Amino acid sequence: MVAYNDTRSMAQGETITLNFELIAPDGRSPIDLTSLTLWWGLDLNGTLLRYKTSPDDIIINADPTTGKCTVPLILTDTEDLTPDKYHYELWQQDYLNEENKLAEGWINIKATSIRETLPLPPDSLKR
Repeated sequence: MVAYNDTRSMAQGETITLNFELIAPDGRSPIDLTSLTLWWGLDLNGTLLRYKTSPDDIIINADPTTGKCTVPLILTDTEDLTPDKYHYELWQQDYLNEENKLAEGWINIKATSIRETLPLPPDSLKR
């Protein structure tokens, strides 16, 4: 289904995967991603900060007729972003260069987790 108003949360530098199952306007059929170029953008207050495209940065399912795709976010995508609420959009472009928005949502980026900032405990405290 096209994901509108989807909200995710993650810590700075965390690795997450955004999975999409894209459904056609009829509400039942998956969008056939064959021959489409997908692009995904992350912005804050209208300023584009990250940009990914298929096939390099967006993974389309081995069977593109399922409408399934994945946008992986890795450490370098978010480690330098300040904690805030970021907006994202996923778009398609077909062979006629027509564009359609497929999904949009929000990612709440929080400060790096405390687990990652604490020193390792001394050997005497390890079990």
